Formats: sequence, structure tokens, C-alpha cells
Amino acid sequence: MTSKRNHPKIIALALVTIMCITALPMIFSSDLSEAVDDTTITITEIGPSSPQTYTFSAPVDHIVSFSKGYTNTAVKLNVFDKIVLMDSGSAYSDSGIVATEGLADSMFISTTSTNVPNVVIRMAELESAGSFDKDKDVVVCNSYSTTLVNTLRTAGYTVIGYYPKSYDQNVQITEDLGKLFGSDNYESVVQAMKDAPKKVADKLSENGINDENKVRAVSVSTNKIQSTGSMGGTLIELGGGINVAADKNPGSGTSFASDPSFFAQNEIDVLFYSPHNGETALEYVQEMGINSDVKVVEIGNLWVSYGANVDDGLWGYAGSMYPEYFSTSGEVYDLNNNNDDTVMIVAAAIVIVLIVGTAIYFVKFRQ
Repeated sequence: MTSKRNHPKIIALALVTIMCITALPMIFSSDLSEAVDDTTITITEIGPSSPQTYTFSAPVDHIVSFSKGYTNTAVKLNVFDKIVLMDSGSAYSDSGIVATEGLADSMFISTTSTNVPNVVIRMAELESAGSFDKDKDVVVCNSYSTTLVNTLRTAGYTVIGYYPKSYDQNVQITEDLGKLFGSDNYESVVQAMKDAPKKVADKLSENGINDENKVRAVSVSTNKIQSTGSMGGTLIELGGGINVAADKNPGSGTSFASDPSFFAQNEIDVLFYSPHNGETALEYVQEMGINSDVKVVEIGNLWVSYGANVDDGLWGYAGSMYPEYFSTSGEVYDLNNNNDDTVMIVAAAIVIVLIVGTAIYFVKFRQ
């Protein structure tokens, strides 16, 4: 028989039990609600001195890409069809991005500082046509295009600017953009980017490549030698080489002006050159007085672009320095053979001039 003195305790225990049971659905409902609401996408810029953070409720429907690196990132992420406007550098003639070949001129616009007012006008036209919503969609570009970035932000557009300084930062950018763009394959693209450095390192280690026998290389982009923190310098090092220009920048930044004295004072095995303003690798070599024993590789300009392009660049740099271990390579120039060809062309031209001159002489003589 239960003592009457225990009745209050039993009643209290029963009340506590009832309260706990009642609270359980509320707890699980709260957790479920949080899980359902966890569809927001948070993007923080990488590179700018004062990075902005943006939150989106869902992937964007339209993209404006003002950098060929991010244009090609959209291609690799299977969302190129979302792009409604690109910078002129993304055009096929400049970037080599196959997806942009044959597109109407209206898909491209110059983003130089002097043309920014026209960019704003073009953006407004896209809005009027229903092809862009400044409240939901996004502009992606390089953060150092400050006039472009600031002007568009002032006009109310969401602009994400990047200026990555490392391979890993480009991997993070690709992952972020994959989510923001609503890509269906970004996870596999990102994983391939993450795996590439280790695969290259393992292959070189298996074949005895170490600090004593690494290839010594220099990368030149926009006619500047790529130093510490540059994409070209980073790809040389990740590709198993020594960046001869590392820490040799006489000023600040990640690159410095090309100078024949640099090549005269430093021994290099491979020169990576990205064509700039119509100048070819061979013209650059002649201008800098580079030794004919140097292996010259003219690279695709996307190799040193930002975003989902860096693993292609890594395989290309590694393959150009160690073709016996990797299949991908840039266009290689044999300076000795090219010099021989030049001599033959000049000789042939002289012979032609002599023949024509002789023919003219005899014609006049017979008259």
C-alpha cells in the first residue's frame, strides 16, 4: 500500500514526465525547421582587403561574368546557359573558350574603367528585358577592377569580386560558385581540383624528382614575370618545379616587369609564356635575349586564370616540365629549330629577290 506522504512526489514526477513528452515534438519540430531553412547560400569574397559577405536564399538564375576565368568556371560547372553577359576578354578570339564561339557581339562588353558607364547602361537593359534581377542575380569579376565593382554596387547590383593568391583559394571559390550557380556537378569538379596536387606530387616522387633535380622555370603573363603569390609561380611549384622568380620581385605585388637582365642573371630550364597584346613567345624570347637552350612553352591563357581552371593549369605546367610523366603540355617551341627555319626563310627570300632582279635585268637588256 502506497504511503499518502509519497503522493506529492508521484504527482510531481508525473507532471515532469508529461512536460517532457509534450516538449519532444517541439524540439524535433525546431530541428526539422532549422534543417528545412538551411538552404541559404553564404558567399564571402576571397582576395579583397575588405571582403564582402552575401547571403542568397537560393541559387541564382542569371549570371554576369566579367572575367574569362569565371566564365570558363561556369562552363566547367555546367551552368554556362545562365550567363547573360560577359566581358570582352571572355570572347572566343581572346579566351579560347569554345562555348563562347559564335555568340552575338551583344553578349560581350568591354569592362575597362572608361567604358563602365556603358556597362551600367547594358545592365539596365538586361533588367528591362527580364534577363537579370538585381535583387536575386549576381555579377562575378576580379576584385581589383575597382571602378567596375564600386560603380555597379552603387547602382544596386550584387557584385562578388575575387583576387585569389593560392591554388586552394581557387578551389574554395569554385566550390562557392558551384553552390551559388546551382551546379549539378560542382562536387566532382572541386574534388578533381583537390586531388590534382597530390597526384602530381606522388608521380614525381615515384620517379625520384626532388629538390636536387627539379626543373627551374619562369612564368610570364601579361608580359610580367610571375613572382611569389602569382598563379603562374604557384603552378610551377605545385607542378614539381622551382619558380626562379620567387621572392625576386624588386617591388610589391605578385609580378614584376620583364627585363633582359633577369634572364641574363638567372639560369632557367623552362619558360612559360602567355601571349599578350599579340606578342608571341618567340618574339618575347628574342626581345629578352633568352638562351636558345631554354625550353619555351606557350600556354593557354586560361591556365593562369582564376576559378575552376587551375587544375588544368597544374597538369599543363607539370606536363610541360616533365613530359615523360604527364601527357598534358602547352605548345613547345624549339628555339634552335625555329632559328634554323628563320635562316632558311631569309635565305629563300634572298634567292627569290636575286631571281626576280636577274629576270628584270635581262628583260630590260633585251629591250
